[in-house]
Amino acid sequence: MKNSLGSLEFRADRPRLPNNGHLRSNDDDCLPCRQGRKSARHRRRDLVACSFHAREIHHAICIHAHSPARQNDRQHTVLEKGNKMLIAKDIMTSSAVSVGLESTVAEVADILISHGISGVPVIDNGVLRGIVSEGDLLHRMEIGTDLQSRPWWLRFFKGNAVLAADYIKSHSVHVADVMTADVVTVTETTPVADIIALLERNRIRRVPVMRDEQVVGMVSKTDLVKAILAAGRSSCPVDKTDDSRIHTDIMDALRSEAWLSEADANVTVSDGIVAFWGVCISEEERKATHILAENIPGVRAVSDHRTTVPITYGMM
Repeated sequence: MKNSLGSLEFRADRPRLPNNGHLRSNDDDCLPCRQGRKSARHRRRDLVACSFHAREIHHAICIHAHSPARQNDRQHTVLEKGNKMLIAKDIMTSSAVSVGLESTVAEVADILISHGISGVPVIDNGVLRGIVSEGDLLHRMEIGTDLQSRPWWLRFFKGNAVLAADYIKSHSVHVADVMTADVVTVTETTPVADIIALLERNRIRRVPVMRDEQVVGMVSKTDLVKAILAAGRSSCPVDKTDDSRIHTDIMDALRSEAWLSEADANVTVSDGIVAFWGVCISEEERKATHILAENIPGVRAVSDHRTTVPITYGMM
């Protein structure tokens, strides 16, 4: 029988091929071919199962770690331990030095060297107009790094305005022509974690701290390093060993981390010595748990009796 649709004809009674469309039946295959197909099916089944298991674990860990309740638990854990949540005001360097729009490049260079800083804010009538850093002074005619020896064909890829702006920045002696006008700022109450994120995202070394549109300080990467040093000096060793308190602190800290593979890790504490039992999925996780435990006050040593069972993440 034939069905028609306009001038196009097709057969509705076309016979179906056996074996799901394969022209050759399994009975015609030799034994090695059948065994090879069976082994391939088993391998594919195992790979799919492992891949599914890994994806489910990864998905569950990510959802659990980044949920709002989890983030609140992490902050509460820090506060319960008595650790202060650092903000910009705690680590900033008071803004005792600045320059104006009428300042010269030579004056800025002298300020950077004499004060041992890498950047200075540009303020005009109390308003932040920009910032001049060491990076703004890298390509200068005074030291022969003004990029005058550019290839002739570059003008076809960079317009006249761009090339002229580069010339102004490398030859002008006025701060207004050299400074970076688009400045990222924070307030006195900005958490240090957010400041670090800003520095990394914008690839900068410092950020001005503002109060009511006035610059009151600067936070640089150097200030962050100083904060680490100050925290190390102010931390007092715990003389009395409290195994129960240590165990609780370790478990709370572990549950606040996204990389933990076991929600209920097997941890024991005896006389200040922490022991991990069970399994972990990577050597990096093993080392991370060691470091976490070492940072808990009262811990004298860490031992590990876990077996590493790696999980390969992938998609089929």
